[in-house]
Amino acid sequence: MNDQPLEDVPIKAAVKGSEIVKSLRFRLEILLLIIAVPAIAIIIQMGVMERARLLEERAEKTDAITAQMGRAQARRIDETRAFLIELAQAPALQDPGSPECGAFLAGVLPLVPNYLNLGVSDASGKMVCAGAAGAEPVDLGDQGYFQKTMQEGGFNAGTYMFDRGLQQASIGFSYPVRTKDTGDIAGVLIAFVALDWWSDRLAEESLPENSVAYIIDSHNQMVATFPKQEDLHGRAAKNWQRTETAETFDAGDGVRRVYSHRVFYDGGADQKLFLSLGLAGDEALQGARNRILLHLALITAVVVLLWRFAVRVMERTVYKPFNALHREVVRLVDRQGGSDSAAPPVSASSVTEIDALTQSIRGISNERQEAEADRQHRVETMSALLEALPDTYFRVGPEGEILDYRAYNEADLYLSPETFLGSKFTDILPADLGAKFEEIRLKVVETGGVPAWEYTLGVAGKTQHFEARVCPVSDRKETIFVIRNISDRHEAEMMQRAAEERLDLIIRNLPGAVIQSEYGAEGQAKITYVSPKCEAIWEASAEEILADPGILSRAHDPDDLVQFRELRRQALETGAQFQHRYKITSRSGVTRWLDFFGSQPRSKSDGAKVVEAFFLDVTREIEAQHRFEHEREVSSRAQKNEAIGQMTGGVAHDFNNLLAVIMGNLELLLDEIEQEEHRQLITGSINATKRGADLTGNMLAFARKARLEPEIIDLNRLVSDAGNWIGRTLSARISVETTLLAGLWKITADPSSTESALLNLIVNARDAMPEGGSLTIETANMRIDQTYVDSRLAELEPGRYVMLAVSDTGHGMSEDTVQHVFDPFFSTKAPGAGSGLGLSMVEGFMQQSGGTVQVYSEPDVGTTFKLYFPVNADEPDAIVAPPIERSDADHTQSGRILAVEDEAEVLAILVTVLEKAGYEVVEAASGDQALEIFTRDPDGFDMLLTDIVMPGKLQGTTLSRRLRELAPELPVVFMSGYASESTIHGNGLRPEDIRLMKPVQRRDLLAAVFKAVTTGLKQPPSS
Repeated sequence: MNDQPLEDVPIKAAVKGSEIVKSLRFRLEILLLIIAVPAIAIIIQMGVMERARLLEERAEKTDAITAQMGRAQARRIDETRAFLIELAQAPALQDPGSPECGAFLAGVLPLVPNYLNLGVSDASGKMVCAGAAGAEPVDLGDQGYFQKTMQEGGFNAGTYMFDRGLQQASIGFSYPVRTKDTGDIAGVLIAFVALDWWSDRLAEESLPENSVAYIIDSHNQMVATFPKQEDLHGRAAKNWQRTETAETFDAGDGVRRVYSHRVFYDGGADQKLFLSLGLAGDEALQGARNRILLHLALITAVVVLLWRFAVRVMERTVYKPFNALHREVVRLVDRQGGSDSAAPPVSASSVTEIDALTQSIRGISNERQEAEADRQHRVETMSALLEALPDTYFRVGPEGEILDYRAYNEADLYLSPETFLGSKFTDILPADLGAKFEEIRLKVVETGGVPAWEYTLGVAGKTQHFEARVCPVSDRKETIFVIRNISDRHEAEMMQRAAEERLDLIIRNLPGAVIQSEYGAEGQAKITYVSPKCEAIWEASAEEILADPGILSRAHDPDDLVQFRELRRQALETGAQFQHRYKITSRSGVTRWLDFFGSQPRSKSDGAKVVEAFFLDVTREIEAQHRFEHEREVSSRAQKNEAIGQMTGGVAHDFNNLLAVIMGNLELLLDEIEQEEHRQLITGSINATKRGADLTGNMLAFARKARLEPEIIDLNRLVSDAGNWIGRTLSARISVETTLLAGLWKITADPSSTESALLNLIVNARDAMPEGGSLTIETANMRIDQTYVDSRLAELEPGRYVMLAVSDTGHGMSEDTVQHVFDPFFSTKAPGAGSGLGLSMVEGFMQQSGGTVQVYSEPDVGTTFKLYFPVNADEPDAIVAPPIERSDADHTQSGRILAVEDEAEVLAILVTVLEKAGYEVVEAASGDQALEIFTRDPDGFDMLLTDIVMPGKLQGTTLSRRLRELAPELPVVFMSGYASESTIHGNGLRPEDIRLMKPVQRRDLLAAVFKAVTTGLKQPPSS
């Protein structure tokens, strides 16, 4: 290269210093990335591994709890299987189409509250017999579990069903009913388990907090849930509810859970029940995520520190040498252009290189000057912005000392401003607040960030609320504290919060739901607010209704929806309030009645109109009106029946007294007249009088006409068979005892009706002992004579009978209740708990079977129902207690008798008969007169013969109790014109006392008196 003069060499920058710096920075960034990326990858991998470990542990715990719960659900299925197998043996189910089948199942159903319904279908699947009144007719012919039961004859499980009649959901279980003769399948017994009951059982499992559980059928439908969510019953299960993987899923409530899935009933293809359990996994996984974030934050801090360190190194090793070189080159060029001729010449190539380097360095200098000017402009802009903001600023040094400050309002300062400079927050603020400021400052210096917090401080005797922020200053350990007085905002927020809380409290305490709607100018509607009470009415949350307003219209009665919308349109046009009553159907199928109250529309600036509506659930009011109307009808019928019964009873009582006089006079005449022709006439009259007595019995009998299929029955076996399943359905607090007589006579009766009658009595006994007690079932052979028949006015023929007694230790019944216990529609149970027909049906069955039913009850002691069945005609006689011997009664006797009867003619007959038999009789026309007579000579009487119902204060039973206070061993014979024994039961009656039913034949009267007097004479005197 040839040397050229200096002025001919163009000074051009060959290499710019800024490009060199950029190249260095780029290489530095690459180096930092090479260091940081592997470290971050390692931290992420460690976090993933830890999360997988925690999920595996959670999955193992979920599997263990799921297995335990699965075994519990399997036991419930086994209990249902055992129940159906036992129940299918009942004779009443052999003919599913008979009325006895439904009556029997209706009696069993109240004993098993877990079942919504019990029924029997025929071979085609049609439900022909059901225990629940009002249940929807069901055809199960297309159901897989029904078909499998018909084909294979075993126990099977069904799928989700909703009974529109009962408005409840259930799942069915089936078992075949076989005939006893051939063993063929006569029908299928179905037990519908209530899904609400199953969900309640899941709630008893004591699951961990935030857990969920689902019972899923073979059609992937949810049939039971925990927590209980009736709106999910019947819905398809999500994939995550049946997953087998250890992963977390959100069920829609913001909680991620680990799920486990188990089959707890497997009946083959399409015959399975599943349990899906989810345990919350957020808490454990949150710790893992926090540790990952902490490690990433540490790596980021290290990279930032390395970057700052590298910048400082470049400052010392690059920028400063370049500045020094720039100065030297400038000085050299200036010397070259001067007058110093002694200086050695500079070659053109050297000048070119120096000029290029100079231009590069000058470019770097210019860039720095421009950057400095830009920075100064930003500083000035920021200062102006800070001056305009309503904040107080403090610049704090590395040691926490205040270097500078600017107060927006000095009235907000805790101390005089002169004390701030050079002081620390720990010196000028209260101890706890100053320590908090210092703690946050040190944390910001170490980790960066811009934390914010609020605090209160007493200034000038008034509590002020402040908001503070701290930000670090770049490349320094200084910090900036920004303080703003937010007292006005805090007060406004408190007032707004208080107003919102008051409004929310008012809305929550309202007895209904509040919905705010906005109607556009073109009629489009938008719901803007829904109160929480909406879920109790529509069974949908406020969020669901806001997301899908169609829930309201779909639930609305379709027959009323058009009229409601027209009323709403008129109200929007006229600006008037309006109200309307209509019914809805909730998600679960429940029908409710609502009263709608719409406010006067309010107009908005955009033309839209806002209406607040109040929805009040008046279902109970509507149901109460319906019940009132129904009860009024029932009351009218009951009053009519009661009037007829009372009139019939009164007529029978008076007629019996007349018959007693007629029969007594005829029997006296028969003793006096010896002409055979006249004696035959008198005997015919006596027989006619007996038929008159039978007529009064028929007047009081309740006629029943049911189709019966009598069979020879061993009552002991029937009771034993029933005890196998009835005992398990009773409360554990009720003890059951059976006393069955060996050698019990066989009877002829309808087996199904007999079981139903027994079941009715057991259900009544159970309901009479809500707190528990003792239930006794007893059988015995009885020989009933005419005396018993007359005393109870029963439609019985004297002869042999088998007694079946059911006794309880419950609350008992009053005399008035016992009088009406067999009346149709009469019930002492709560409304809806009984039809009032059970005992009426029992009475009708017993009458039609040739037997009778008797009741004995005492308040707070208990009740006994006795069923008397006639013995089978072919049954051989057995040894029983012999009847009262009457031969001795025909002879002349002795004794002093106090006879009490308010009917003068009846009393006269009694006195004549007894005196002719040799007794001394003292007569009294009332209980009060009898007490007065007896008090004068308490030791002078051998027996009391008294009517039960008499005028005056003392009735027959109370008279006997008063006289026995004076003479404890006094024998008593009671007489009554009524059939019911409730008038004397529970009033101190002794077992040896005798009861006679008017009209009383002379032979029966003398036999009873003879027995009472002789028994009294054998008693030792009282001490």
